[in-house]
Amino acid sequence: MPCSFRARVNQLWSIWYTIVMVLLQTYLIYLGFERYRLYSEMKWPHGAYPSLWLSVYVVLYSSCIPGLLLFMAFGIFKSGNVAGDNDRLGARIDRVIEITRNSYRK
Repeated sequence: MPCSFRARVNQLWSIWYTIVMVLLQTYLIYLGFERYRLYSEMKWPHGAYPSLWLSVYVVLYSSCIPGLLLFMAFGIFKSGNVAGDNDRLGARIDRVIEITRNSYRK
C-alpha cells in the first residue's frame, strides 16, 4: 500500500513571520561565527588559549543551523500541530477519520 504525503502550506502571516525570524536568526548566527573568528585571531597570553571552549562555542553555534532549518520547515508547512497551524478543532473542512454507524437491530 503506497503512502502519499501532501504538503499543505501554513497561512500567509505564519509564512511571513517565519521568514522574518529566519533572517534574524541567520544574522545572529553570522555574528556568532564572526565573534569566534575574532576570538581565534586574538592574541592570548602564553598558555591561555581556550581551545576547548572555542570548540564548544563552534559546536553549539553549528547545532543552531539544523534547528533553524527545522523551524523554517515547520513554520512554512503545516506540521500537524493544531495550535501552531492555527487550526480550530471544530472548523476542519476535510475529515481525518470517517465514522459510519451501522446498527444491526432485529
